[in-house]
Formats: sequence, structure tokens, C-alpha cells
Amino acid sequence: MRAHSSSLIDAATVLAYRQTDYWVHTVPPFVLHVDQYSAALAALYQHYQLRSAAFLSVCNPYSQLLPAEENRCRHAQWRAWVKEQGWCHLPASGVDPQGVWPAEESLLLLGISQSTAESVARHWQQNAFLWCAAEAIAELILLR
Repeated sequence: MRAHSSSLIDAATVLAYRQTDYWVHTVPPFVLHVDQYSAALAALYQHYQLRSAAFLSVCNPYSQLLPAEENRCRHAQWRAWVKEQGWCHLPASGVDPQGVWPAEESLLLLGISQSTAESVARHWQQNAFLWCAAEAIAELILLR
């Protein structure tokens, strides 16, 4: 999953994003899949009276693999920043079902707008993020 920040995202990387299991670590945990309805997310929306969420990671900017320790530091900074913003969030992780790419610590931001999620993802040098509107369907938003 390699891509340069100024180029389009290659087809193999987009396919990898589409095939990723996007785990939300609630009790019980559930997984989001691109372009699929999630009953668990819909229930979460109902419970918290929400209409949107965004699944974001700040690991591996532009899908350039970083050392694990650097990704851990980025995630810790990201989590602290999200808390400073006062945003409701849940721990999450993106997992390659083939096991080729290491899992990425992530957050599910609850009640965030799509434009804010896009700004945040761009700030943290991400190629894409998952946007989940009121219909509780995870949509892959490509930023390049």
C-alpha cells in the first residue's frame, strides 16, 4: 500500500482499503466493511442519538509504512488531540484480512461532519477515511 502524497492513489491500494476489516472496539466489538450496512453502527447511532461517524487512522501517512513505534506515537498524539477537541470517539483498528499490512490503530469519531473528518484526514496526511452517514453504510472517501 504505497502511494506518493502528490499522486493519485493506485488501484491496488484502493482495493486494499476496500477489503480492510474496520473494527470498532465496543462491547461487543463489531466490524465495518466498505459499502455495507452495519446494524451494529445503526444501533450505536440510535443509542447515542447520532447521525454520523468517521473511521480514521493517522498511522502510515499516505500509506507509507512507518515503524511501529512511530505509528504508536502518532496515534497517541492523535488521541490526545481528539480529546482536546471534545469529540466523542471509540477505539478502533483497521485490519488487513490477508495479514500482509499491519493493523492500524484508529478511532471512530461519533457525530462528526464529513467536511470536518476530511479536514482532519488531510491534516494527518491520510489518503482516505470511512464516512458513515445516517444510513449506517461505511463509505470510502478518497482524498486524492
